[in-house]
Amino acid sequence: MGLANSSGTTPQAEGGEILTPTRFAIVGCGTMGMRHAEIIMGTKGARVVVAFDTDAGRAADLAKKLTIRQVASYEETLQSRDVDAVVLCTPSSLHAEYGIAAAEAHKDIVTEKPIDTDPERARRFIAAAEANQVCFTIVSQNRWHDGSWALKQALDRQMLGRPLHAHVSVKWHRDDKYYTSSDWRGRWSGEGGGVLMNQGIHYIDLLLWYLGEVAEVEAMVATSRGVIETEDIGVGLLRFANGALSTIEVSTCAYPGFSERLEIHGAKGSCILEQGKIAFWKTSDGAEPPLPNWPAPSSDFPAKYIPFQRQYQDFLRARARGTAPVVRPEEALRVIETVRMFYESATNHAAVRLRSSR
Repeated sequence: MGLANSSGTTPQAEGGEILTPTRFAIVGCGTMGMRHAEIIMGTKGARVVVAFDTDAGRAADLAKKLTIRQVASYEETLQSRDVDAVVLCTPSSLHAEYGIAAAEAHKDIVTEKPIDTDPERARRFIAAAEANQVCFTIVSQNRWHDGSWALKQALDRQMLGRPLHAHVSVKWHRDDKYYTSSDWRGRWSGEGGGVLMNQGIHYIDLLLWYLGEVAEVEAMVATSRGVIETEDIGVGLLRFANGALSTIEVSTCAYPGFSERLEIHGAKGSCILEQGKIAFWKTSDGAEPPLPNWPAPSSDFPAKYIPFQRQYQDFLRARARGTAPVVRPEEALRVIETVRMFYESATNHAAVRLRSSR
């Protein structure tokens, strides 16, 4: 499968291109499954046709809301001839298991982050997708904000000069009910981690997209409440293979919650993002940031869904062209390997260097 748009250049607008009509099954009909269903139904060239959840009541609710078919089993989902692709919104630790079955059934795949909680399962997932030549992407909606995309283009064009250091701050607030309303959130068996694997992963993905492979991590984590097993605070230092350094702080107990922030400082300029928008930009040569020119979103589409829709539009283009989506599985594997480095460092109270098996 060829590679499309991995450099961060803006995808082509649809124009007169005919996108392959894609019929999706939602697998996991909780909050995220419902969100993805609404985004798909509002996207040209895509529609949801099947709902499945091990909780039949949740699948029934989604099926009724969208007037689509509910199926009784995942096997029935994969046997459905009117399903071209599955959207996996299951607990994170089940992504590879469900994804491998989908690949072997020759269904294309969109999976919520992370690709899985275990790197070895993730590798098997990637191998199955490659062996069966299916189109496969991992949801990384934060890449598709205007500011996030502009910063990637700027770095690719060396507009900020050599990257020197970065900083990420994700200080959100989630009350205890957020965790206790689910039987897998905040559990090692369900999420494979806490705030780093669930919330912080979005910005770890951005850091790796911007700065490349991580060479070394030193981290500390803490748990502030008794209703979870995993961490709700994580801080770390990262050294990248290109020599750049970064700090990161992530939390779900920072009341009342604050806007996430990412900073990149280079030899010739700096850029600061807040909630995916450029809050600060300055270069030594006075160059302006390279803002993307996206296709117009669907009318009356909620603003918070637009980055998701852009990724779905990329997925539809990839299916039509027989190329790879922008967000590649190998990148998602690197992200969870990096998260695992955080946990190893925090457990052993020592810096961890990359031990790649890629």
